[in-house]
Amino acid sequence: MTVKNRPPVGEPYVWLTRDLLASDAWRSLGINARRFVEFLMIEHMNKGGQHNGKLKAPDRQLREFGIDARYVAGAIREAEERGLVDCLRGGMRVATLYGLTWLESHDAAPATNRWRDYYNPNLARFPAAISRNLPDKGKAALPA
Repeated sequence: MTVKNRPPVGEPYVWLTRDLLASDAWRSLGINARRFVEFLMIEHMNKGGQHNGKLKAPDRQLREFGIDARYVAGAIREAEERGLVDCLRGGMRVATLYGLTWLESHDAAPATNRWRDYYNPNLARFPAAISRNLPDKGKAALPA
């Protein structure tokens, strides 16, 4: 029996829920902040999904990934402000560590889901899913 809609066997993955993708935080991301979050997701997968909260994003690697040097700081700040990324700044000559807020951290602390608190008043509301297979409310009676 083949299980459908699963990652390929042996292929790392990151969960992205419908709520996350439909959130104001995700839909408001600029291209460079989105690239930064994607870079962290790839790093998370490269580390076997066990180092969330201890992920590193060296400036050189972010530039190679497609974020121009002049936009790196803004992209990080934007992702953090939207609540998608937590930053633990180490200080002088100590690497900043990052965590994806919708995932459990390396020490088994639950996801903070800070992205749920972000609201963009200029963004149109995401339409609710409509199921065309179910009758409208109150019309589920059997035919006579």
